[in-house]
Amino acid sequence: MIKFRAVVAGAVLVTAVILGLAACGGTAAPRPAVTVTAPATTASGLTPDQLFIRNFNNAWPDGSLTDAQAIGFGHTACTDMESGDGVDGTAQSLASAGVTDTLTATSIIGAAVKVYCPSELPDWNAG
Repeated sequence: MIKFRAVVAGAVLVTAVILGLAACGGTAAPRPAVTVTAPATTASGLTPDQLFIRNFNNAWPDGSLTDAQAIGFGHTACTDMESGDGVDGTAQSLASAGVTDTLTATSIIGAAVKVYCPSELPDWNAG
Protein backbone atom coordinates (compact mmCIF):
# COMPACT_ATOMS: atom_id res chain seq x y z
CA MET A 1 0.00 0.00 0.00
CA ILE A 2 2.85 2.41 0.79
CA LYS A 3 4.44 1.65 -2.57
CA PHE A 4 1.14 2.35 -4.33
CA ARG A 5 0.80 5.72 -2.51
CA ALA A 6 4.34 6.69 -3.53
CA VAL A 7 3.62 5.89 -7.18
CA VAL A 8 0.32 7.82 -7.06
CA ALA A 9 1.96 10.75 -5.29
CA GLY A 10 4.74 10.75 -7.91
CA ALA A 11 2.21 10.65 -10.72
CA VAL A 12 0.25 13.50 -9.14
CA LEU A 13 3.46 15.54 -8.76
CA VAL A 14 4.47 14.93 -12.39
CA THR A 15 0.97 15.84 -13.57
CA ALA A 16 1.03 19.03 -11.50
CA VAL A 17 4.40 20.03 -12.95
CA ILE A 18 3.21 19.34 -16.50
CA LEU A 19 0.00 21.31 -15.97
CA GLY A 20 1.94 24.13 -14.36
CA LEU A 21 4.31 24.34 -17.29
CA ALA A 22 1.45 24.20 -19.75
CA ALA A 23 -0.29 27.06 -17.97
CA CYS A 24 2.84 29.19 -18.35
CA GLY A 25 2.66 28.83 -22.12
CA GLY A 26 -0.21 31.22 -22.67
CA THR A 27 0.34 33.87 -25.29
CA ALA A 28 3.91 34.69 -26.10
CA ALA A 29 4.99 38.26 -25.56
CA PRO A 30 5.37 40.16 -28.81
CA ARG A 31 8.92 40.26 -30.12
CA PRO A 32 10.46 43.59 -30.95
CA ALA A 33 10.75 44.43 -34.63
CA VAL A 34 14.15 43.80 -36.15
CA THR A 35 15.53 46.23 -38.67
CA VAL A 36 18.25 45.03 -41.00
CA THR A 37 20.46 47.66 -42.56
CA ALA A 38 23.41 47.44 -44.87
CA PRO A 39 26.70 47.39 -43.03
CA ALA A 40 28.54 50.69 -42.86
CA THR A 41 31.74 48.85 -43.64
CA THR A 42 32.61 45.59 -45.32
CA ALA A 43 34.61 42.74 -43.82
CA SER A 44 37.73 44.50 -45.09
CA GLY A 45 36.90 47.57 -42.99
CA LEU A 46 36.15 49.65 -46.08
CA THR A 47 32.82 51.21 -46.96
CA PRO A 48 31.14 49.65 -50.00
CA ASP A 49 32.09 52.71 -52.07
CA GLN A 50 35.73 52.48 -50.97
CA LEU A 51 35.80 48.78 -51.80
CA PHE A 52 34.23 49.47 -55.20
CA ILE A 53 36.86 52.13 -55.98
CA ARG A 54 39.67 49.82 -54.88
CA ASN A 55 38.36 47.01 -57.10
CA PHE A 56 37.75 49.36 -60.02
CA ASN A 57 41.23 50.91 -59.80
CA ASN A 58 42.84 47.49 -59.50
CA ALA A 59 41.08 46.40 -62.68
CA TRP A 60 41.60 49.54 -64.77
CA PRO A 61 43.65 52.32 -63.15
CA ASP A 62 43.59 54.76 -66.07
CA GLY A 63 42.32 57.70 -64.00
CA SER A 64 39.79 58.77 -66.62
CA LEU A 65 36.98 59.01 -64.04
CA THR A 66 36.74 60.66 -60.65
CA ASP A 67 35.79 58.40 -57.75
CA ALA A 68 32.35 60.02 -57.64
CA GLN A 69 31.79 59.39 -61.36
CA ALA A 70 32.93 55.78 -61.08
CA ILE A 71 30.67 55.18 -58.04
CA GLY A 72 27.70 56.68 -59.89
CA PHE A 73 28.38 54.49 -62.92
CA GLY A 74 28.77 51.50 -60.60
CA HIS A 75 25.30 52.03 -59.17
CA THR A 76 23.92 52.52 -62.68
CA ALA A 77 25.55 49.25 -63.74
CA CYS A 78 23.86 47.36 -60.91
CA THR A 79 20.49 48.94 -61.66
CA ASP A 80 20.84 47.82 -65.27
CA MET A 81 22.05 44.33 -64.36
CA GLU A 82 19.22 43.89 -61.85
CA SER A 83 16.75 45.02 -64.54
CA GLY A 84 17.90 42.13 -66.70
CA ASP A 85 20.05 44.06 -69.16
CA GLY A 86 22.95 41.62 -68.81
CA VAL A 87 26.57 42.55 -69.31
CA ASP A 88 26.23 43.68 -72.94
CA GLY A 89 23.14 45.80 -72.30
CA THR A 90 24.74 47.34 -69.23
CA ALA A 91 27.91 48.17 -71.18
CA GLN A 92 25.74 49.85 -73.85
CA SER A 93 23.93 51.82 -71.16
CA LEU A 94 27.25 52.99 -69.71
CA ALA A 95 28.41 53.96 -73.21
CA SER A 96 25.26 56.06 -73.61
CA ALA A 97 26.03 57.71 -70.26
CA GLY A 98 29.53 58.66 -71.40
CA VAL A 99 31.76 55.65 -70.65
CA THR A 100 32.98 55.08 -74.19
CA ASP A 101 36.00 52.92 -73.38
CA THR A 102 35.10 49.21 -73.32
CA LEU A 103 37.73 48.34 -70.71
CA THR A 104 36.50 51.09 -68.41
CA ALA A 105 32.88 49.95 -68.78
CA THR A 106 33.83 46.33 -68.17
CA SER A 107 35.85 47.29 -65.10
CA ILE A 108 32.95 49.32 -63.71
CA ILE A 109 30.52 46.45 -64.21
CA GLY A 110 32.87 43.89 -62.67
CA ALA A 111 33.65 46.00 -59.60
CA ALA A 112 29.98 46.98 -59.17
CA VAL A 113 28.71 43.41 -59.34
CA LYS A 114 31.26 42.27 -56.77
CA VAL A 115 30.41 45.04 -54.30
CA TYR A 116 26.99 46.54 -54.95
CA CYS A 117 24.96 43.71 -56.48
CA PRO A 118 26.60 40.31 -55.85
CA SER A 119 23.32 38.60 -56.76
CA GLU A 120 24.27 39.43 -60.37
CA LEU A 121 27.58 37.49 -60.21
CA PRO A 122 26.16 34.53 -62.19
CA ASP A 123 25.28 36.88 -65.08
CA TRP A 124 28.69 38.56 -64.83
CA ASN A 125 30.49 35.21 -64.84
CA ALA A 126 28.39 34.01 -67.79
CA GLY A 127 28.88 37.26 -69.72
